[in-house]
Amino acid sequence: MTESNQTVRWLVILTLGGATAVMVWVSVRANYLFGYGFGQTSERAQVFGFANVAADLWKVTGLIVISGLWRARQKSLAATLMPIWVLCLLWGLAGAVGVYAQDRTQLISGREAKVASYKDVEREIDEIDVSYGPLGRSEPLRRLTRPSMPSSRGP
Repeated sequence: MTESNQTVRWLVILTLGGATAVMVWVSVRANYLFGYGFGQTSERAQVFGFANVAADLWKVTGLIVISGLWRARQKSLAATLMPIWVLCLLWGLAGAVGVYAQDRTQLISGREAKVASYKDVEREIDEIDVSYGPLGRSEPLRRLTRPSMPSSRGP
């Protein structure tokens, strides 16, 4: 193998290894937060969070261990560990979807609260308009008291 091929090979290995390490860290952190959300007390939240980290680490390393055992002709032990790895993989996927769903729900509920608050202000302004009766208000005052809701879709 030439020197340039060797350099490219190591560059690819280091780049992909670094990217994999970052993805593992992100996955571990997300699954910790997902598990932490199940705890009713601070201590239980940490227990659930770290249990998810352990499952995530088994998800990352388990298949390597299982394939190593399989190659070493310890197929019964590898077959015994495979369901545990599959459960950890599924739990990790559930955690990823759960963190996304929790974040999305909070975003949507925040928007709904803003819209409800805006509608309350509009209703109060309408009640004030009715209470003025035939007197009405001047147009500049009406523009000051009835703000326009900014569009989230742009101009």
